[in-house]
Amino acid sequence: MIACASEDVVIAKIVAQGCTRRDDLTDQASLYFSVTFRGTTWTFSVPRALEEDGYTEAQLQTIEVQLSRIGLELFPIDHHLLHG
Repeated sequence: MIACASEDVVIAKIVAQGCTRRDDLTDQASLYFSVTFRGTTWTFSVPRALEEDGYTEAQLQTIEVQLSRIGLELFPIDHHLLHG
């Protein structure tokens, strides 16, 4: 598997959309975030990167689907932020 983006890049993309990282809920398998839209607070998780150097393409696609369900986006990720 080839890593496509680091965990830090994915976190930055999510936080840039107004989400707050929930370190109190984050564990070894998932990162948790919350965001408030129109008075409703959503708490959601995304998986941690499977590879030490970042997320795989399949993981990024899964995260994009999860985020789109609550009106957020992962893509596009700026090319200069990608590695691998």
